[in-house]
Amino acid sequence: FPTNSRINSSRGNDRFDEFDDDTETEKWWRESDQTHKPTADIDEYSETDGERFEPREAHKGDAARAMFYLYAIHGHQDLTTIWFEPQIDVLVKWHADDPADDAERSRNAKVAAIQGNLNPFIEDHTLVERILRQD
Repeated sequence: FPTNSRINSSRGNDRFDEFDDDTETEKWWRESDQTHKPTADIDEYSETDGERFEPREAHKGDAARAMFYLYAIHGHQDLTTIWFEPQIDVLVKWHADDPADDAERSRNAKVAAIQGNLNPFIEDHTLVERILRQD
């Protein structure tokens, strides 16, 4: 996804997670960073606690489906996937709470036209439970 380079650099390799806005968030991100809790439009901010990263509300499902794709398609290659395990529960929740919308499906089709394949987690919302939750 296109990202603000400062936010992306701040996230680094921090895992995705949910955390308390009042007690755990160290920095809020929108167009620039700030260390105080926003007083308006809080759902439009991403946040970090220095070790974890929580994307803005409208992007959580998109981020989850991108992570599922990376894990499912490339996880068998020499990609270390130990980072994925602690995130599964929160990513499954984000996928359910923020389903793929028309904009995400359109982006998926455009990416597929270039790289030759669709993200199946965008095309079929049931794959998450069927593949990742086999217990």
